[in-house]
Amino acid sequence: MAKSKSAPAPVAPSSNWKALKTALKPASTSPSLPKSKGDKSRKRRHSSVATDASAVEEQRPAKSLKGKEKAAQQDAADGEGKARKKGGGKNMVPVEDIMEGGLAAWQRETGQYLAIDCEMVGVGPEGVESTLARVSIVNYHGCTILDRFVRPREKVTDYRTWVSGVREEDLRNAPSFAEVQKEVSELITDRILIGHALSNDTTVLLLSHPWHMTRDTSKYAPLQGLAKTKRPGLKTLAKLVLGVDIQGGEHSSVIDARATMAIYRSQKPAWEDSLLKHTTPSLLTTTTPALQALDYSRISLTGVGKKKQLHLGLAATLRHVRNEREAHEDGEVDEEQVEGEKRKKRRTEEGEDLVLGFDFGRTETVVVDKVVMKTTVKGKDTGGGKKGGAQAGAKEKKKIEGRAFKGDREKRPQSKEGWWEEE
Repeated sequence: MAKSKSAPAPVAPSSNWKALKTALKPASTSPSLPKSKGDKSRKRRHSSVATDASAVEEQRPAKSLKGKEKAAQQDAADGEGKARKKGGGKNMVPVEDIMEGGLAAWQRETGQYLAIDCEMVGVGPEGVESTLARVSIVNYHGCTILDRFVRPREKVTDYRTWVSGVREEDLRNAPSFAEVQKEVSELITDRILIGHALSNDTTVLLLSHPWHMTRDTSKYAPLQGLAKTKRPGLKTLAKLVLGVDIQGGEHSSVIDARATMAIYRSQKPAWEDSLLKHTTPSLLTTTTPALQALDYSRISLTGVGKKKQLHLGLAATLRHVRNEREAHEDGEVDEEQVEGEKRKKRRTEEGEDLVLGFDFGRTETVVVDKVVMKTTVKGKDTGGGKKGGAQAGAKEKKKIEGRAFKGDREKRPQSKEGWWEEE
């Protein structure tokens, strides 16, 4: 009987095989197992697991690269934060940039929004009348679009240099009023014009502008509430809204126009929204650092308070009177009404009631149904006893009878108290 061959015993791998296996392992791939079409988790799981040491080594430079990217991003964020801090942040108005005049090239375009300010000099006796001497217009970013001195049409009697900053040499070779007026008119056409007490500027320029395309910072109710006055000054608003001191000495129309534009920009979202929706605007308090630092506990954010006057129609007046009467019946006493009734009663008792249309120069004491006892006409006594007096009395009697009520006195309609109330 033949012996069956037994299976050979496993032989331990040699060191050369181990080295070969290690060398071949990175290139070897595990056999793909058959799987259904919907089974995608296995592929994602195995592809995301790194089992090779070389793969781990390849990931290390990537981590260091990410660290560098993070550092670069952090530096960029710091730079952006500094820029925002200088310019005022995303929702903040760049006050410094506007007051400097917008130095970037893209900030020099005319744009849709223009702020204007004018300086005047005195003409006429003692310089009490004003005429245009300088006009300045800046764009949305504070860049000067127009700055012109104007040659006056009359003799200047007061240059007002201490406030206007205008001198005689500035106006000697300046363009004429007509030239500047035409230039300004062409520039502001179809654009939104912003100013402080804007009517003064347009009046001195002899120009008009559509009301819906004007923005006057002196008439904006929330700014009036902030300054606690109906006529806030530009210097006051610049300090409260922008934290900037202007008009310390001689005025500059360019600086005033830039300040006006910055004030408008601080309230622009609420301002334009109120005009669009016809709603009451409210002061924006987070657009500038100066506004954020203010205490609003005693400041009206919607405007200077005004007492509302009661204007009632006929029906509302009747309801008001009825409610007062009901309140009086319920025990609520109106002291003013009681005092008025007392005064009326006192005058009646003392016989001091005055009748409208009463003629103090002509008094009559006549009884229609009886004989006239005495009549006084313009201070002359025509009393009874004499023939002339009787005739005069008869004439007066006829006149009074003609003026008297014709008809039955008992059927005469009586005044009805509370005529508006239903029976």
